[in-house]
Amino acid sequence: MKSLMLFLSCFATVMLYGQQDTAYRNRVEHFIAQIERSPALIKHTVKQKDGTCHYWLYKSRLFKIEKHGSEKTPENHIIEKDYQYYLDRGKLIRAYERELLLVNGNREDVNVWSATTYFKSNRLRYITSLGHGKTEDEEYDMEKETLKYFQELKTLLQLQ
Repeated sequence: MKSLMLFLSCFATVMLYGQQDTAYRNRVEHFIAQIERSPALIKHTVKQKDGTCHYWLYKSRLFKIEKHGSEKTPENHIIEKDYQYYLDRGKLIRAYERELLLVNGNREDVNVWSATTYFKSNRLRYITSLGHGKTEDEEYDMEKETLKYFQELKTLLQLQ
């Protein structure tokens, strides 16, 4: 009987955290959707040597950063990278990262990896990823790397 009670307790805890994560993600997505429909959202573009960066200001505050770039590997493959970061009061709340590997530059022979992450108070709250990529590497720290690249882009845009 004790083991059944322990199991039910653990199961209820897992269910509660899952519901909290879903509620948080829904609030973030609703917040983003509301602002993206606003006429007060203003888009800017910055050309960089490694790609193009777009950013959106909402009521003079940075709301969204988007970057697209590509690089050639020594094996003659092309890696296209896309990043999207959404902010609330200067803090990251949602990030999307995608890498598309074009084998020998061929759009018909591709490998796609993507990850969507949700942050709260600069801590990774939830992640979902698709395909084969960084998240399969035991050494890769998604929270650390996402926050690092986000901060680099944010700092670069503040210098513009």
